[in-house]
Amino acid sequence: MSPTSNTYAALASSIETELAILVRLLEYQSRRAAAYGELDRTSYLVARTLEVAGPVSIQDMATILGLEPTTVTRKISKMERGGFIRRSVDDEDRRRSMVSLSPKGVDAVQRLQAHRDARIEALVRSWPLDDVRTFRRLFGEFNRALASHADEIELKPGAWEYPAPTLPELMRMLHSENGEGMTDTQG
Repeated sequence: MSPTSNTYAALASSIETELAILVRLLEYQSRRAAAYGELDRTSYLVARTLEVAGPVSIQDMATILGLEPTTVTRKISKMERGGFIRRSVDDEDRRRSMVSLSPKGVDAVQRLQAHRDARIEALVRSWPLDDVRTFRRLFGEFNRALASHADEIELKPGAWEYPAPTLPELMRMLHSENGEGMTDTQG
């Protein structure tokens, strides 16, 4: 017997509720956690992107993250004032500035990532290992599906039209750093 569209609709509704709860819990915890004292969620994403992608222009960062360039410029300026980011002139186009992590930025993103990794490990530690692997695989599939349909959303009135985030490339880089291709013996 094949699943009906009603089954998919009911499951989709349940998944949407779980995602709404997840987003709310993550927002709540990130606002309260001492680990986020130096880097807020957006700063962490900028820093993590720079850690993986290396020096990029502000325009490229905006494209990668799917954010308006003025938003990224404000965030970069704040992070630069905090000593987390360095600006340099692009060797190929002296009119463009490139941003990269400072040693303080590298340290901050690595500490926060280690905190986040430990938190996730603690949450799934009681699960059977096969369930953790399945969850990782399915969560990755869901993120890739979401990213592949990012351009299909209907824009709200007045929304700035910018390209969808280049999440598939960023996710590929992040997953290669986080071991998506790991063998079962590696975890």
